[in-house]
Amino acid sequence: MTIFLVTIGLTAFGLLFSVWEGLEDRRLTQERLVTERFSKAVEQLGQDKDITVRIGGIYALERIAKDYDEDHWTIMEVLSSYVRKNSSLPPELKQIPQNKQEREQRQKELEKLSGINIDVQAILTVIRRREDPDPDRNERIDLSFTNLKEADLSEADLRDADLSGAALRGADLETTILIEAKITTFKIKSACNWEKAIYKEDKSEDLKYIEELKQDKASDPKETPDCPI
Repeated sequence: MTIFLVTIGLTAFGLLFSVWEGLEDRRLTQERLVTERFSKAVEQLGQDKDITVRIGGIYALERIAKDYDEDHWTIMEVLSSYVRKNSSLPPELKQIPQNKQEREQRQKELEKLSGINIDVQAILTVIRRREDPDPDRNERIDLSFTNLKEADLSEADLRDADLSGAALRGADLETTILIEAKITTFKIKSACNWEKAIYKEDKSEDLKYIEELKQDKASDPKETPDCPI
């Protein structure tokens, strides 16, 4: 009887081990495939000569971020880093103006900036439609000191995002979530539909803040942006 029970136990253990080994092999295979997909997509993103290849890499990274929650923020950092590198403000526009004359000169230079490239907008589109799998995680989108002129940021969740120094003239902020985002009121009001963005969790507080922005004439841009009706 004892031998019989031992035999059953060993058989059961063997089956369990085989199942575990199969699951482990599947996990390792999946990790390898994800790593290969990630590496290929990043390689495409670094393709200088062909924008269509870069855009393919951008959307391949988006697919991985949707399929694997644990890779979401790694991919968001790769994409936002690309924007910071390829749509960065000129060094002279990253300096903090020391007086009114410097501020006015800086504003003139900002207005001369061209709109963003197609691949940068593709990344912003990915950021716009992403869903954060772990909102409590201490991570943020970093688009600081970037040229986002005329960018479509509508409906984007930029909660806690770093937009300090970013040029937002003509960017669409309709229903963009900017709760706790790092951004100046002057930059906000150079964008389109800034009064339709969301700045506070509480609706009444949000409406109050928007009204305060409207009343703050000192933060009005000298020239209103050309916004589509």
